[in-house]
Amino acid sequence: MDENAAGSATVSIGVAVNHFDSILLVKPDVDGEWQFPRLCQGWCETMPDAIERAVYEQSAIRVEAGGIIQAYDLIPEAADSHVIMIDFDAVYVSGDLVCGQQIADVAWASGLALRSMAVEENTLELLTDMGFMS
Repeated sequence: MDENAAGSATVSIGVAVNHFDSILLVKPDVDGEWQFPRLCQGWCETMPDAIERAVYEQSAIRVEAGGIIQAYDLIPEAADSHVIMIDFDAVYVSGDLVCGQQIADVAWASGLALRSMAVEENTLELLTDMGFMS
């Protein structure tokens, strides 16, 4: 058996929800950085279900899952874990923002407000690619 096959990868689903030229961001903890709603995909959970669950659990917003925006591997130098990061877009359906149980803050962000927020590095890169940051 290949020694690299001994572990297993975790799939982390991130979701970019654009609504009226604002992007949905969450802050997982008070001292943390802003990011897209994100969670690990559950066993036997479809990607669309994971996308919709991530957004609803973290913001109380209902969305319809879209397509893949980007995917990449997150493997630390110690190689003690392997996370497959997949970011999707989603279409806003309904709801008002409410922080989920494990979220410190949630916001629709755009323009100057977005530029003044401490945004996680990978989220910032994707926001730049999407035209939200210049």
